[in-house]
Amino acid sequence: MPRLTPDCRYGLTEQQVLERREAGWCNTEVDAVVCFGEVRVNESLLTGESEEILKKEGDFLLSGSFVTAGKCHAKLEKVGDESYISKLTLKAKTMREGEQSEMIRSLDSVTAMVAAVIGMIPEGLYLLATMALTVSSIRLASGSEAAMQVSQVVLLESDFSRMPEVVAEGRRVVNNIQQSASLFLVKNIFSFLLALISIGFVFKYPLEPSQISLVAMFTIGIPGFFLSLQPNEKRITGNFLANVLLKALPAGITDALLVASLSYFGIVFQVGEADISTAATMLLAIVGFMILYQICKPMNPVRGGICAGCIVGIIGTSLLFPLLLGINAMSQKCIMLLILFSVATEPVLRYLTRLNEGIQRLYKKRSKQKAMCNKSKKRNIR
Repeated sequence: MPRLTPDCRYGLTEQQVLERREAGWCNTEVDAVVCFGEVRVNESLLTGESEEILKKEGDFLLSGSFVTAGKCHAKLEKVGDESYISKLTLKAKTMREGEQSEMIRSLDSVTAMVAAVIGMIPEGLYLLATMALTVSSIRLASGSEAAMQVSQVVLLESDFSRMPEVVAEGRRVVNNIQQSASLFLVKNIFSFLLALISIGFVFKYPLEPSQISLVAMFTIGIPGFFLSLQPNEKRITGNFLANVLLKALPAGITDALLVASLSYFGIVFQVGEADISTAATMLLAIVGFMILYQICKPMNPVRGGICAGCIVGIIGTSLLFPLLLGINAMSQKCIMLLILFSVATEPVLRYLTRLNEGIQRLYKKRSKQKAMCNKSKKRNIR
């Protein structure tokens, strides 16, 4: 009997070991019965239900489902053409147009009636609308033309086992765009706040355009490009713009506060403008690499190489082209100020991040309470 290994390849044994892989789902390609252990399984492609199901000893695992958590040993029951997913695929390919149209009419009827029925059914059945929309939004390329009217995703190879790849690619694109956008937004927030502070407290803007370009190239542009190509299957939650802004806000505020404070102390201790400009560039680079490190978590050899390469690149470029980039030798006073504010970057960024996360949790809690209150009022009216 074939064996399904954790990386979803067949071996030679009567049992299979199922567990969630670090990179994503483990696809169950055979029908099996759990011998021992527990796993949480997603059967959304088979039933339309988005909730995970706990499978214990003696429970049946259907092919086409995905192990999302846990580990178990399972005995194979059916493989190949006899498996549930193969029969389901064959049924979808051979379904006549009349049958498909009838199914679509039924789903449309269910979707239309959900608003009227939802007040009379338990909360556990709220996923009925999700089931209807999920089943009708995916079709096989070899299916009937009637399905084209309601489908949103077309499986060109007519193989449901490709769905994890489709989902993983979508998550990779959205998550990587969020990360890159957060990096770019940090510079914009910093520049805007520092401009307001310099106008309000009447001191010269401490950075030159060439210095900002240097820091942006090695903390935003180059790492943002390479990180956008990395796999990222983290589940997408929340609003895109809100996620990007909230990730960038602590680092942008940290940059503005520290550079503005450095400029003010430079004026108090009578440090030259060229020295302050160089120190502000280095301080900006330190905060930039700190936020880059946070975005690169969990760290792997590729992401570690990106961070290390950018650090070496900014140091080497500063040493090779100091006059072009406005990098000057600093006085002893300026070096001491730079060390002081460099040490302060980590706690300032950490506490601003915690404050940001606390505000987010409070907002979500109040939104949830408001939604429950509105729901209770609607029930009382009925």
